[in-house]
Amino acid sequence: MSAVRESSVSLFDRAAEAARVAEAAYRKTAAVETARLERERVTAFRRARLVRMLEESATDAESSEDAVKRQRARLCREFGWSGEAAGEQAALDRIAPVCAALAAKDGASDIAALLKNFEAWFETDRGVSFYALFDVYVQETPVVDF
Repeated sequence: MSAVRESSVSLFDRAAEAARVAEAAYRKTAAVETARLERERVTAFRRARLVRMLEESATDAESSEDAVKRQRARLCREFGWSGEAAGEQAALDRIAPVCAALAAKDGASDIAALLKNFEAWFETDRGVSFYALFDVYVQETPVVDF
């Protein structure tokens, strides 16, 4: 082979390697962005599910206090909580402003801001997103009368 041909082949080899590196970098960036968007989507749907669940629980409540009690009970059922453990009690107390705002239905409260405050507290306190609770399977136990 001549020196000219070797340098031409080498030039194309370098171009092919540069294209491979560029594609790999793009795929890595795309994978990171796709994962970020997936987390945002999952959180958005779980947030909507939570708000819907809390709003439905407050329907037909006689008072705001009754609505918040119903919402707390619904959260306990959803996550298999007794509501008596210290960690559960803390979470229920911290989400209470969100429950009260949803029960009020007067539009005066910024529910999104209240929810974000709760989510930030939960993640700081527990080291995991509140919405990870939706991933935990709660075993239903039958009630048996003897």
